[in-house]
This record gives sequence, structure tokens and C-alpha cells, in this order.
Amino acid sequence: MLKDNKRVGKTGRGIGREQALLQVRNLQRRFKMDRVGLGSFLQVVADGLGPEGGAATLVLVGDDRMRVLNRMFRGYDRPTDVLAFASDKSEDPEDQSYLGDIVISAETANRQALRRGSNLDRELKVLALHGFLHLLGYDHESADGKMRRIEYRWRRKLGITSPGKKGPGRATAARRKK
Repeated sequence: MLKDNKRVGKTGRGIGREQALLQVRNLQRRFKMDRVGLGSFLQVVADGLGPEGGAATLVLVGDDRMRVLNRMFRGYDRPTDVLAFASDKSEDPEDQSYLGDIVISAETANRQALRRGSNLDRELKVLALHGFLHLLGYDHESADGKMRRIEYRWRRKLGITSPGKKGPGRATAARRKK
């Protein structure tokens, strides 16, 4: 349901909470993407972690475009898996709704998935979650492990933990039984 150009509906945080407005754009053609599925996944993340009525854009690109962005904004002349561009809240302090853009290289994500024994769909979800946390202001380089803890908690909650990994203590408990 739309109310003042914002969707309102049932979410995990209560009835009538404004849902985040999310857009998924696929600017690469190498891999077929389930934009609706990825958008639904990101909606769950946004409803659980994001501000009420927030908005963000997830853009899927190839390595060439990601390399240009990584060089332009981070000074690294190579593609990377995910970049997050948080909106500049100082432009209009009253409008806190647009969180920013998440850009994911589908090619790099696919290579990482193959290396980890996973699949592209799972890897895109992991990177979307990671990028969304950056839009919320979390930084794994200076947050004293807080971002990592939140990210792993949400990976477990969303069923996107690392493939083939056992939970903490399981292998130890199995050895003790012998």
C-alpha cells in the first residue's frame, strides 16, 4: 500500500511501519539475475536493520565498471566485490530517508562463490547485506568488530552462513563423544 509515496505494510517491526523503498538495477549482462528475489532479500534486511521508510539502490555491474569505480573512489586500480556509497545526510538533514547505493560486481561475486564452494545467489546476498551495513554507517575497519558481529548474526538469521562450515563448538563436541 502506498501512503505519501511510501509503502506501508506489515513488517517484522509492527503493523503500519513504513517499509524501505529499494531498487535493484542490473547493469551487467554476463549473469542472469533474479532481481525480484534479490530485492525481496534486501527488503527483509532493510525492514530488520534500516530506518523506517528508508530507501536504497542495489546496482549489479561487471568487473570493468567496478574497476573504474574502485579506482575513482578508493584509489585501487582493480575490481572489488562491493562498494557502498552512503548518501550525504548533510545536504538535507530533514530528509534521512535515502541511505545510498550499493554496487556489486557480479563477476567478482561469482569468482568468490566458486572459490568458497558456494553459488552466485548466496554470494550476492552476503554482499548486499555487507553493503547495507555500510550504508547504515558500520565500518569493519574501525568498528571494533561490531559490524562483523552484526553481519554474522544476520547471516545466520537469513540462512546465508558460509557453505560447509559448522557452528561454533560443534566439531569439538563431536570429538569429545568419542
